[in-house]
Amino acid sequence: MCYVSAARVSRVLLQYGGSIVRLPDIIRLKKKYKAYVYLDEAHSIGATGPRGRGVVDHWDCDPTDVDMLMGTFTKSFASAGGYIAGSKVSMFLIVNILCIGLSN
Repeated sequence: MCYVSAARVSRVLLQYGGSIVRLPDIIRLKKKYKAYVYLDEAHSIGATGPRGRGVVDHWDCDPTDVDMLMGTFTKSFASAGGYIAGSKVSMFLIVNILCIGLSN
């Protein structure tokens, strides 16, 4: 049996307009349709939310409702690099399957 999950793709913080994605609505849809949420916080981490922790902090959502958080350090932290955060299973898949596939 094969299952297909839908994914909602949206920019978290629109660079020029300043609109913030309505994350609670996205999470509700995720739960309703058993989809995944991948959140790119490149423009919001360090600048959005009462503690500067991004859109999840802004909307006071449970971070475990987001399957994967990612972003760069170049925009908010004037540094180099980036991050990807998720469950142990997600990180295992990225490190052991996707990265190995890229190196071949």
